[in-house]
Amino acid sequence: MYFSGNELTSIPNEIHMPHLKSIDLYYNNLKTLPISLIQQKEINNITVSGNPLESLPEGYNDFAGLTLDLDVKSRILDNNYAGADGKGMVAWDNKMYYARPETSYYNEISGLLNNDKIEIYKEDILSTVKQSVGLLHSEAEDYSKIGNSRMGGKPDLPFDIPFPSFYSEYQEKECLYEFIAQIDLESISSYQDYLPRKGYFFFFIKSIHHFGEDNSGIVLFVEHSNKLESGKRFLNQKESDFFELPGAEYDSYKLEAFSMVSLPYLYAIQTNKYLFKDDPKGLINDDEAIDYYEMNIFPIMEQEFITDLEVNSYGFTQHESPELQAAIRKKGEPEDWINLLKVKSTGSFQWWDAGEIFFSIHKSDLQKGDFSNIMLTIESS
Repeated sequence: MYFSGNELTSIPNEIHMPHLKSIDLYYNNLKTLPISLIQQKEINNITVSGNPLESLPEGYNDFAGLTLDLDVKSRILDNNYAGADGKGMVAWDNKMYYARPETSYYNEISGLLNNDKIEIYKEDILSTVKQSVGLLHSEAEDYSKIGNSRMGGKPDLPFDIPFPSFYSEYQEKECLYEFIAQIDLESISSYQDYLPRKGYFFFFIKSIHHFGEDNSGIVLFVEHSNKLESGKRFLNQKESDFFELPGAEYDSYKLEAFSMVSLPYLYAIQTNKYLFKDDPKGLINDDEAIDYYEMNIFPIMEQEFITDLEVNSYGFTQHESPELQAAIRKKGEPEDWINLLKVKSTGSFQWWDAGEIFFSIHKSDLQKGDFSNIMLTIESS
């Protein structure tokens, strides 16, 4: 149900809508919401950003589907991240996620920032540069090797891990998740320090029609290579096994990995102010410096790296970044979430209007090796 921009000042305290799944109350004049709203049997999403909320019943602390401005959420609710396992967070070394000063790319960016229009913000910008991994497709996958980094096709899952599936109420049947990619972690261990030193990641989504739902994207981690079995055994899957996947798989390619860095997009910096917390020098409001960065620095570095997939990189957005969306939906601070994988539109991988999808994880969960609370988002023009 959609009630955005209707200048609503209140909604009834008693609600009886057992089949209500989602309600959009964006940009009204609401100061609170009734507890009965989250007590509806099938409700899983409430959007209430842009309202002058003063308080919410305590029960909203445990409702995962609440979309609310992060500053408001932090003020009126408990926004501390409890960990995927509910046992709290563990410490992590934040320096691991950012570019190493001794690298040539870091020095190249530093040199580009030596300009009168932006040099005052040099250290602030350099502090945001991420140490990333790029992956680019090479030859078509022939399944001659088990456990190699791969996009599309079928995964080399162990026999004791079933191909993930979900029940579709719309189609009234069990549907298989769509396999997106697998990454051999040992092959990229020299490019970064924040992922497990060995093992394999497997990335899946329900379909392009399920973004925003719980578990719309999942990540499986397998530590030992001797458990893997060739994905060829899944080649008999049919289109009808999936919600909607033409050919029952995405085009399959082997992946080549390389070290890279990632700079933030500043297009929506007014929304993503967390990138420059406190901003003592005023970059967020310096339109001339931002324009210079967007036209003379960011494009040069972006052209350095041709990729299909990226690990721990930024994404272009016109609104909230994937990390901010994760913090809003799943709690915590946006800078404590990372994009474990970004997948671009290429070949049969088409995300709406040539967009990108992001599998985001909290750094504490990554440190624990717990991949059960992944946030899947899509950015598209």
